[in-house]
Amino acid sequence: MILRPGRCAVLFSLALLGACGGKPMPTAATPVLDLRLQVPVTWDIQDGAGKSLWMARPRDEAGAWIEGAYFSVSEDLSRQFSDGAGSKPTLQGYLRFKEAQARQHSLDYEAGVPVQIMLDGMPALRFERRYRLHSGAHRALVTLTVRDSKGYSLIGATAPEAFEDLREPFERLADSAVWR
Repeated sequence: MILRPGRCAVLFSLALLGACGGKPMPTAATPVLDLRLQVPVTWDIQDGAGKSLWMARPRDEAGAWIEGAYFSVSEDLSRQFSDGAGSKPTLQGYLRFKEAQARQHSLDYEAGVPVQIMLDGMPALRFERRYRLHSGAHRALVTLTVRDSKGYSLIGATAPEAFEDLREPFERLADSAVWR
């Protein structure tokens, strides 16, 4: 089933009521990015988050949002992170760019060692990060990839105490990414 932005909220609400039964997880097309993800039916898609940003928020078994938890996908143009004029954008260049951004906007920042994985047939990097914002402490699973001169950042984040419960759903969501 292909979900379009305007229909997502209605279909996810029906899924919460059990209308989807045992059917496969729906594919959600991001409203602004050329990307599809297998989004759990109990998660809400946040439409209109921005021109280069897409977000989904998980719900618990009772249907309440998990406070502070989200999964986001952002897109960056290569001119923001390539190693020089006319140079081909690299995954390592994108990692440096995203880490510099994260350090600039957070406190007590720590990042784990990136591990290379494959995402939709392309090399990607995955690592954990811990940081603090004014709203409190966070722990995130970060997946980065570069394709078609754009960098993509797929991040699942939540409060540190909830992270282990959401690690696997964050990984599955990132791993389901397919570019059109």
